[in-house]
Amino acid sequence: RKRQRETDSENPTSSTQTNISNSKIAKVVLYKNGLACFERHPVVTDDEIISLSFKQTEMNDVLKSLTIIDSTGGTISSVSYDNSKPAEKNLAESPFQFGESHRVHGMSALSFLSQLQGVEVSIETGDGERIKGIVAETFLRSSFLVEGNSSQVAILDQDLQEIKIVCVDNLKKIEIVDSAIRREFNEALLAHKVKKIPVLKKKDEKKVTIYAQGSGTRQIKICYYTESPIWKTTYRIIIPPSERSEEGKDRNLRDDIIMQGWAIIDNITDEAWQDVKLTLIS
Repeated sequence: RKRQRETDSENPTSSTQTNISNSKIAKVVLYKNGLACFERHPVVTDDEIISLSFKQTEMNDVLKSLTIIDSTGGTISSVSYDNSKPAEKNLAESPFQFGESHRVHGMSALSFLSQLQGVEVSIETGDGERIKGIVAETFLRSSFLVEGNSSQVAILDQDLQEIKIVCVDNLKKIEIVDSAIRREFNEALLAHKVKKIPVLKKKDEKKVTIYAQGSGTRQIKICYYTESPIWKTTYRIIIPPSERSEEGKDRNLRDDIIMQGWAIIDNITDEAWQDVKLTLIS
């Protein structure tokens, strides 16, 4: 069963993003017909997001050939890529809205839960109690125990067929059970970050985002094809000068002739091919 994402009440999404340095190119295969195959072997822990950048002209080949394998028990829940819509439009179309006055990531725990009405969640209180059910309602309630109003959430426990009222301020973790809704929230959060923080990137750069789910540390294999300049061969023959023996005769040095074969390749990526296994196929 897929591992569900546990969410901190002060940080509604706990999925981390793998740095491009952790998913550097591990293997390159260049074909004589102008095709290149790239492999990356990023290491992920639990639920992580892997982001790769490509040129706009490469996206068609990448999307058609992209293969992702997690053979160590995890799953690839989805793959998304940049479109031509601005971040503001993507955020406006999202079911999740982020207010400027909220605390963390533009969204408090109460605001987060209020947008999940009718959605199944699993929450953990500060006392260690775990409650799983559907969010029925969120509201503010005055209490003599605290100054002002206390944030409350009503959870419909389907197993016990009862509604439980929980203090939101006492929550330790919030977990969205439905993976599709988790992904929507994650994408909305990324769009919100892009809107607030200018991201410096090339004009024709497109990003592919891979959502990996699982438990523990795992290595994922990512493979894709793109167009590449044709690699070329060149040869060098080194003939040493003749030597005269003591008898005055020229000595045959054909056994000392050196022949070198070189391959000329073009690295069209923005990464240095260091510690990369390279294969050339004619």
